[in-house]
Amino acid sequence: MKLFLLVLFFTSLQLASYANADNFVVQDGNTGLSRDEVRLIVSSWTAEKQQAAATDDAALYDLLNQAVATKKMAQEADLLTPEKDGDDYWRKEMVLHKSMQMYMMRRFLNNMEMPDLNALAEERYKTQKEKYAWVPEKRQSSHILIACAPPQCRYETRSDDIKAVQEALKTRSFEEVAESMSEDRVTGRNGGKLSLAVGVADPGIDKAYRQALFDLDTVGEVSPIVPSQFGMHLIKLDAIEPGYYKTYAQVRDQIVKDLSDEYKKMRVGELNESYRFTDETRIDDAAIREILAPFKE
Repeated sequence: MKLFLLVLFFTSLQLASYANADNFVVQDGNTGLSRDEVRLIVSSWTAEKQQAAATDDAALYDLLNQAVATKKMAQEADLLTPEKDGDDYWRKEMVLHKSMQMYMMRRFLNNMEMPDLNALAEERYKTQKEKYAWVPEKRQSSHILIACAPPQCRYETRSDDIKAVQEALKTRSFEEVAESMSEDRVTGRNGGKLSLAVGVADPGIDKAYRQALFDLDTVGEVSPIVPSQFGMHLIKLDAIEPGYYKTYAQVRDQIVKDLSDEYKKMRVGELNESYRFTDETRIDDAAIREILAPFKE
């Protein structure tokens, strides 16, 4: 089968050599691909497809076959007429218009010269420092968990276990009690210590846990019993990582990207505006109202 495909492929290339007048390098009947078309088609392929086409003749044949099939279908769409095909013709035109609009926008952006945004970026760093540079305080913590699931999870449900933990903490370290009595076995093996520092707004940590942790004032302090969706916690504040501002160099790329996106959005808006109604616009009001009449309430 592979040999058969290769024969067809090289036969098609041989036929294409007779189409120099039309500058086709691939041709099937009245459909052909010029050198420039093939070059752009190849540039649109993924790196994997490009490599396959360059090293495997069968893969190249299949990819060129797909490209020709696409062009044949497009040529068939070109044959639609409003007289013969009615709304199908206009649907095709709407698709083409939208595609052309998107293409022209991309072309406009690709050819657009960007201004030097460094001075603006430095100014934005100063005026929006909280947004771009502030890193909130984080806290390291350990906990002892007495597990229970809501809505049954109340102090009374596990009161004996909670009292046993509290009693053990009078004579043993928090880490020792966590290792032997915490029902969170993942952190329990490490003295109850959470692997990551917690921010006051971290979405990955239970809200009740976060609030209780940030209510603690001094390192080493242990919270009262804290109910959460996982059970009852005793939380110890291990360390405080103070909030700080990143330097301009650390956030410059993000600021420049935001400014660049804003500039492009503004310029695209100006481009769209340049194609709006002009003083030469004429609207057949009666015809438009007739079209809209069925949609009146």
